[in-house]
Amino acid sequence: VYDGANGVAGNASSTLTRVETSASTADLRANAVGGVGGTRISTTGTAAAGGTADSTINLNNSAGASEARVDADGGRGGYGGNSLIIGANGGAGGAADGIAVSTSSAAVTAGSYSAYSYSDIRGGQGGYSYGLTSAGAGGDATGSASSFSTNVGATRTVTSDSNVYGGHGGAIYAGVAGSVSGAGGDAVSSSSSHGDGEQSISTHDYAVGGSGGDVAGGVGVSGSGGSGGNADSTADAVRTNAVGTHGVTANATATGGAGGDGRGAGEVGGVGGAATG
Repeated sequence: VYDGANGVAGNASSTLTRVETSASTADLRANAVGGVGGTRISTTGTAAAGGTADSTINLNNSAGASEARVDADGGRGGYGGNSLIIGANGGAGGAADGIAVSTSSAAVTAGSYSAYSYSDIRGGQGGYSYGLTSAGAGGDATGSASSFSTNVGATRTVTSDSNVYGGHGGAIYAGVAGSVSGAGGDAVSSSSSHGDGEQSISTHDYAVGGSGGDVAGGVGVSGSGGSGGNADSTADAVRTNAVGTHGVTANATATGGAGGDGRGAGEVGGVGGAATG
């Protein structure tokens, strides 16, 4: 759009729920992608935000193995202005959320089955801006993966794997004094694996805050790169059957987003994001 009202990017949602009673393997996959925010070619206003994305699976297989995988990607924020028409702010990236729950409740003691869950969740990137004071922030992202095996005689693995990334902040080009590029989105991830049998239990969790946007050119006084997004990661792995001798492992990794660069005289870099876990 030029000087009129912005359009609205579409949100996306994908949800699957199933209780399986006959298949030896049940495998569900859900994917959601938010729409891209529209560009604003104007000397005023803010470009459209990216659409949100939400993806959820809840699967229980009483006859065999269970696998649940979710993906969600927030939409990119719209761009603000261009090299000829400057002034509009960039739009914010869309948030993304995902939940994967996988349960194998098969009562068979021989030939027992695995449980696996996976999530890949990514906040949308903030839109860049030409010649104004702010670019779009990256979208926040939240995700989890949980796997359960309820058979006390089970010998197959229980695994959860969650990967969550905050969206990167938008950059500013040819900014003005006081310009601040978009902040990176926060990332919050959690993973949990629980088994009642004799099997190995494995949990992997990874969260990365989005990088702050860079600020470049035209400021010369007090422009700043965007702050990096925060990251939080938690993981747990539990086996309740004391007879089991296989490994039980849980790994959680959180990495705060890098602050955006200040690429000119008088410009400063953004602060990096915090990491907890």
